[in-house]
Amino acid sequence: MTAVIAWILVSSCASLGPIVGNNMSTSDTPIRAEANSSVVARNYAFILVGGVFFPLLIVAHFIARKRSRQPVGFEQSHYQFQYRTTSVTLIILLALCVIWILLVSRMSPTTPLEAAQYQMKFSFVSQIGWLGFVWTAIRAIRGIYLSGANRTIQNSKTLWVWPR
Repeated sequence: MTAVIAWILVSSCASLGPIVGNNMSTSDTPIRAEANSSVVARNYAFILVGGVFFPLLIVAHFIARKRSRQPVGFEQSHYQFQYRTTSVTLIILLALCVIWILLVSRMSPTTPLEAAQYQMKFSFVSQIGWLGFVWTAIRAIRGIYLSGANRTIQNSKTLWVWPR
C-alpha cells in the first residue's frame, strides 16, 4: 500500500514538469536544464527519505536504474551513482533481514545470560544497519550538493563515501 502511494507521488511530481514546460518560450532553455538537475536532486531526496520510509528507497532504485541509461553527461553520472548507492543499501538491508530472521528463529534463551547474549547480537545487527544508513545518507547529501552545483560525478562507479 505504501509503495503504491509513493509511486503515485512520484508520478504526480514527474507529470508537473511537462505542464510547466509547455508554458515556457524557447528563450527559457536554461530553466529546463535546471529542472533536470532538480529531478536528480529529487531522487536523492527519495533515497534520504527511503532510509526511514523503506518503499521510497525501492522507488528511487528503479528510477535511477531506468534513467542511468541516458546519454553520457551530467544526469547519467548522478543516476549511475544513485543506482550503485541504492543497490548496495538494499543488499545490506536484505542481508541484515536474513541475519535477523536467523537470530529470531534460533532464539530460545533458557537463562538470563543467553537472553543478554541475544540482546547483544540484536544491538550489533542494528548498529550495522545504522552504519549502512549513514553511508547512504552521506552519499545522497554529497550527490545533492554536486547536482546543485551542476557538476558530474567523476567516478560514478565508486563505493567511496565521499565522491568527487
